[in-house]
Amino acid sequence: MKVRRSMIIVPGNVPEYLEKSRSLEVDVLTLDLQDSLVNVDEVKLEGRAMVVAALRKSGTGGFKAREVCVRVNSPSSRWFEDDINAVVPAGAESIRLTHAYGVQDVLHAEHCIKAASGGREVDIQFGLDMPQALMELEDIARQSTLISGISLSPSDFTLEMGSSNHGPRKPKNDDWLFYARSKIVTIARAKGWNAGDLSFTVDHQDTEAFRESMMESRAFGFDGTALIYPRTIPMANEVFGVSATDLAWAQDFVSKWDEQDKGPNWKRAFRMIDGKGYFAPTYEYAQRLITLDAVLRGDPESVKAFLEYGLGSAQYLSERRAAAEKPAGRS
Repeated sequence: MKVRRSMIIVPGNVPEYLEKSRSLEVDVLTLDLQDSLVNVDEVKLEGRAMVVAALRKSGTGGFKAREVCVRVNSPSSRWFEDDINAVVPAGAESIRLTHAYGVQDVLHAEHCIKAASGGREVDIQFGLDMPQALMELEDIARQSTLISGISLSPSDFTLEMGSSNHGPRKPKNDDWLFYARSKIVTIARAKGWNAGDLSFTVDHQDTEAFRESMMESRAFGFDGTALIYPRTIPMANEVFGVSATDLAWAQDFVSKWDEQDKGPNWKRAFRMIDGKGYFAPTYEYAQRLITLDAVLRGDPESVKAFLEYGLGSAQYLSERRAAAEKPAGRS
């Protein structure tokens, strides 16, 4: 997994936006060649040239973002392969793949990326926006070798689903997207991918409503959210990160749980702490917050483990490590 709490999309053909994007302290900066640009050759080619120039100007340190991604045009479009052949050699760290209609589109994209990368590691952030891709998501997960994150792209998804969300009768909440969100998070956790969300019914300019929406996403299991406005970046980093309050709670809880290892409760997975009863998963969650805080601070050992295994429970991680270290052919 990677740290992808905040993921902002910036039009690739607006010079002032490209320049301002260099200073954004965001986890993922996505330069857009798809939805932000009208489907006209002149516009698409101009935008591609501008994004390539921005990537080359930056080299390895021109952006403050942790990761610089490019959203390319659909694998079915006439611009796709040229997009890949331009932005990957120019230095894109990842590709946001949307308008992919199923496993064959994903495999085609991976073939093109590998051919253009010259052996450099370039992964895919998969934007799920097509019903067929949702139906084939398990096959995509089994066959993909480059996907490292998956996000719901609700605008196109709701359009393809026939929702009235783009018309005058909008739904009051995103509850009807529960199935898609559940499948995304479940498969992301099984594969060790990042899971990204985006609330479509909440006004992103309503600070409190948007914060509440992100907190719901965090509770659901998502690792981060797509963003439209730069001013929401700190909020996303806070909600999907570890606040000082949460870290203090986690450290206190772990300390009190570990203290009971010295007494008669050391065999028990249920313990009383501050007058309340807790099972082991709460202890595991507290440890997870402490580890995530270490990752965000850049602790080398924590970052290495996070990239390889994510933030599963201690038992899950130890079992995954044991399986990875087991000699081939041994049961």
